[in-house]
Amino acid sequence: MSDFTISRRTVLTGSALLLTSTALPTIGLAQTPKKGGRLVVAADSEPRNLNPAIVASNGVFFISSKIVETLAEASFEGKDGLDPRLAIEWAGATDGLSVTFKLREGVKWHDGKPFTSADVAFSALQIWKPLQNLGRTVFKDLEAVDTPDELTAVFKFAKPTPFQLIRNALPALSSVVPKHIYETGKIEENPANNAPVGTGPFKFAEHKSGEYYRLEKNADYWGKDQPYLDQIIYQVLPDRTSAASALEAEEIQLAAFSAVPLADLDRISKVPGLKVITKGYEGLTYQLVVEINHRRKELADLK
Repeated sequence: MSDFTISRRTVLTGSALLLTSTALPTIGLAQTPKKGGRLVVAADSEPRNLNPAIVASNGVFFISSKIVETLAEASFEGKDGLDPRLAIEWAGATDGLSVTFKLREGVKWHDGKPFTSADVAFSALQIWKPLQNLGRTVFKDLEAVDTPDELTAVFKFAKPTPFQLIRNALPALSSVVPKHIYETGKIEENPANNAPVGTGPFKFAEHKSGEYYRLEKNADYWGKDQPYLDQIIYQVLPDRTSAASALEAEEIQLAAFSAVPLADLDRISKVPGLKVITKGYEGLTYQLVVEINHRRKELADLK
């Protein structure tokens, strides 16, 4: 994997403990994009499940967010901190009992079938609510998703649900998967969980255990003139020292989310052709959750 066509290598530094990576606003470099090429990225883990609709976690999103898209993504510039993806508009009812999404027209799944509101309804009711690690809480009162047409999905809640809660969850918890692939058989055991079919700018191509994931450009992507790259390779490098060495040897071009030892950053920043970027993490905080098991006798006594 030494056939590089992108000359600039970049290290992104910042918080390594993130809620999700799709919740990150895009970090742009002030350079004119060029078509073609391959980007080789350090991946510090090999997720056992690449379906972000089931597993909303940083390691999964790092790879799958290029394949499977959400209804909206986080943005510093967008209204309410969001930019449209598969949904182009969303609005909550004043009584808190429904949220209406207007969906993007002309979107295709990687297998060529059309994306419709039926996919959103299926993902929400069959995956986000019952199966997703975080969606089980956020969507617990979701009782139905009406689909009056192929580009409209109306979420109906059994109890008033804050629109802000649903809106803020969209970048992380609204990954949409194809109904026609998941409606038969057990969702948790579907082969597509490890070879995702999405609507995103890149298609899943290959995974070689212990070595790499390979994504290929989606030539039918709905985004105008995107993607620019032809291919993304996620090279599995769980050891941070190895990632630093791979950067210096030009075996990889990007090491994001503190994928190299912090102690090496000063030295790496002085290597010609390498750039350390510390911007882009301002909206993130560490997320620490303590759940008390009140069923235990010693914790059940409120005194």
